[in-house]
Amino acid sequence: MALINVPKLGAHPPNLLDNGQAPELPKRPTTVAEAAAPTPTLDAVMIREQAAMLKEYKDKQHALEAQKKAEEKWRCQQELQQ
Repeated sequence: MALINVPKLGAHPPNLLDNGQAPELPKRPTTVAEAAAPTPTLDAVMIREQAAMLKEYKDKQHALEAQKKAEEKWRCQQELQQ
């Protein structure tokens, strides 16, 4: 069975209670991927285009449903006539 070795603190352990006298740390450098990656934004034109495409799709679906109902009604009428 192996045990984990925990390092001992020195004679003067660090102060974990921040009293505001800690030195300022330098900012982390940004990576190339972070600096070059554009933030995704949707402008009003794209939103309007997507809304128009969605409306067109819904209109086509309603038209297909209406056509299907009309064909079914026509078939029922043809069966009744026979």
